[in-house]
Amino acid sequence: MKSLKVDIDDVIRKTSAMSTELQITKKGSIGFTRQYESKELGSESIEFFDFREYTPQDNPKNIDWKASIRSGKMVIRQTIIEKDVEVIFAVDCGNSMLFGSVDKLKIENSVELTAALSHMLLHSGVSVGLILYSDKVKDFVKPSFGGHQFEDIRRTLMNYQAFGGETNINISIPIIHSVARPESVVIFISDFIKFNEREIDIIKKIGNRCKVAGIMVRDITDKNLPKGGYVIFEDPSEKEHLLINTSEINEEYERIATKQENIISEGFTAINAALYKIYTNKNIVDNIKDILSRNASV
Repeated sequence: MKSLKVDIDDVIRKTSAMSTELQITKKGSIGFTRQYESKELGSESIEFFDFREYTPQDNPKNIDWKASIRSGKMVIRQTIIEKDVEVIFAVDCGNSMLFGSVDKLKIENSVELTAALSHMLLHSGVSVGLILYSDKVKDFVKPSFGGHQFEDIRRTLMNYQAFGGETNINISIPIIHSVARPESVVIFISDFIKFNEREIDIIKKIGNRCKVAGIMVRDITDKNLPKGGYVIFEDPSEKEHLLINTSEINEEYERIATKQENIISEGFTAINAALYKIYTNKNIVDNIKDILSRNASV
């Protein structure tokens, strides 16, 4: 594998201004987490919601006597329980992520993206955790707050020894189940290259436990092969090289790639989860802006 080129300090310098520009706060969260802010009806909580008529199943302590006198019937106050969003990034560091036809590999884009978003979220007061996985869970940072948490996440993301292996999302389930709460958002960052209905079913099951989102990291050649005849392709694991006449297979290649992307998009849509797409030929700032400013592809 070629040496990786990631400068997290430079990434943070380039993207931290977005927090101020977009007025990212704990109350507002950021782009893809806003839709997951949890609000539930309750009787002992933070914010007034509405009155409703008292029933025998209600606690008499919750009767609003002044409102009951005004309305001529027994009513109780309903309030909104606001639950903090907790974000857990599950980053695929398998073999297919060690590919890139441009300046940066998909895993490099994923590392930069995870670092930038983690920094923004932690700075706004959101709890953040991290899982690196491929054929096994390679590393893990338990969700927490604060500056020390970012340093733990940074150190984990820069553990290049964790990269490689055949991707198996099923490996991440036990650890997700051990830390995720109903108000948690598990954000899968992957190229989803080898995902099919089986892997989508796994994500659906996780979605039954907590909230889920996805960020699809794709190289331009994941969908369109280079034009111009014969091209040598190198396997990410460096075990073999292939000489391919791209002009003969490009149309079929694009059709299969599009079909596979649609399977992923439809899978996330089925559980009302956001799926964002970023590309290795765009810089980190533009990719972050795309995620924060536009609607997800769902």
